[in-house]
Amino acid sequence: MKICPKCKSEKDRSEFYRDKYRKDGLCCWCKLCMKKYKQTKAGKKSSKKYWQSEAGKAAHKKAASKYWKTETGKASQKKSGAKHREAFPEKEKAHYAVRHALKMGWLFKKPCPCGEMEVESHHKSYEEDKWIDVDWLCKKCHAKVKKI
Repeated sequence: MKICPKCKSEKDRSEFYRDKYRKDGLCCWCKLCMKKYKQTKAGKKSSKKYWQSEAGKAAHKKAASKYWKTETGKASQKKSGAKHREAFPEKEKAHYAVRHALKMGWLFKKPCPCGEMEVESHHKSYEEDKWIDVDWLCKKCHAKVKKI
C-alpha cells in the first residue's frame, strides 16, 4: 500500500506507474491523478508540443539565460569550454591565430556574401598553414555551412 500525495488516499501499489528513478520504484502520484494532471493545462505545458511552440521556446530561452548567469551556470560553461578545447586543440590554435591576426592588423573582416556586416570567421581547414585562411560569414550563413 502507498499513499498518493495528490489525492491523499491510500492505494494498492498496482495503482501507481513504475518509475525506476524512485526509491520504491513507483511514481509518486497514482495513475488516476497522473491522468487528470496530463489532461490539465499544466500537464500539457510539459508536453513536447509546448516546447516546440514560440511561447515554449521563449520560456526556455529566458530560463537558460537566467541559468547561465548563476555561479553554477558559469562553472558549467567554463568546464564545457575547457573540455571542448582539450578535445579540439587544433581549433583553439586556429581561432587564436585569427584573433591575433585581427589585433595586429594582418587580417581584416569582410561582409558576409549575403550582405550582413556582423560576421564571424569560418575555417575551411584546421591545418597549421591555413589557420588564417578564413571565410567571413554571418551567424545564419555560418550555421548553414556547419550543417553541411
